[in-house]
Order: sequence, then structure tokens, then C-alpha cells
Amino acid sequence: MRRNIIPEPLQGIKYLVVGIQCDHCSWCDTNMQVGDQAEWLNRPCPECGHNLLTQHDYDYNRVFRIMTGIVNTVGLPFMTFVLIRKILQGKNSKPASHREYHIVMNGHDDPKIVEKR
Repeated sequence: MRRNIIPEPLQGIKYLVVGIQCDHCSWCDTNMQVGDQAEWLNRPCPECGHNLLTQHDYDYNRVFRIMTGIVNTVGLPFMTFVLIRKILQGKNSKPASHREYHIVMNGHDDPKIVEKR
């Protein structure tokens, strides 16, 4: 797995996968992380036998991970340029308020973007 070259405090978007949950029963493993996803691909649930991670869901997560990397790579130089320009113009360089959002996917519905409170 390729490591993100942008330091975490400077990332505009953080891609984080925590755990895997069966869509058909209550079984879950909260120890799985993004690097472990390939190991769970097409594996049966230990409790009910249903597929835990389909190829479609794996590919969907991969696209999110790639998009996150692109946004962080392109966004950092842009944010740096805007900040330097504000400083040189003598304007208030205080950053805007920080908001954190989560994309929640459960395997049954479309992904939902939820603001973390």
C-alpha cells in the first residue's frame, strides 16, 4: 500500500476505515483497517456465511482512497498559495473553522455524508 506523502495535519481529507461489519447479521470486527481490506475480499461471515466484502464494495472504497489522495495532493499547494497571499496582503490569515465529515457506508444504502459533532 502506498503511503500518503502529505503530513496528516495538512491533509484536507483523511481516509479512514475502521472495522468490517456483516450486512446480514450483527457480526463485526473493529480491528480491520484500510490495509487489511484485500484480506477480507469475498470472505464469508464467520456467523452467517454471507460475503463480508464484495468486489464492488472493495472497488468503491479504492476509488474513495484514490480521490482522497488526489484532493490532498492538489489541495495543499492551493491552500498554501492562498495563505501566503493573505499574509502578503496583510489580511487576517486565521484559518476558517474546521469541520469534520464522515462518509458512512453500510452495504445496503447509498453512502451518506454526515457531519461529525
